[in-house]
Parts: sequence; C-alpha cells; structure tokens
Amino acid sequence: MSEKSFDDITIQELSDKENVSRETIYLQYMDKFDLLDKLSQ
Repeated sequence: MSEKSFDDITIQELSDKENVSRETIYLQYMDKFDLLDKLSQ
C-alpha cells in the first residue's frame, strides 16, 4: 500500500490485504478516514 496515496486506497484493498471482510471494517469504522483517525489516536 505504500506505493499508493491515501486517496487512492479503497476499503476493499485494505480488507483484501488484511484478510477481513469489508463488512467487518464497516462495522467498526464509517469510512477509511474514520479508520485513519482512530489509528492515529
């Protein structure tokens, strides 16, 4: 993922890379911006 800018990364790509479903991510985070915000706290 380091070869892409944040704006170009999709939730699907994140879920594929981490072997979790998109639904699992969306259960915890509203969108990728929310995910980034929570991870940077």
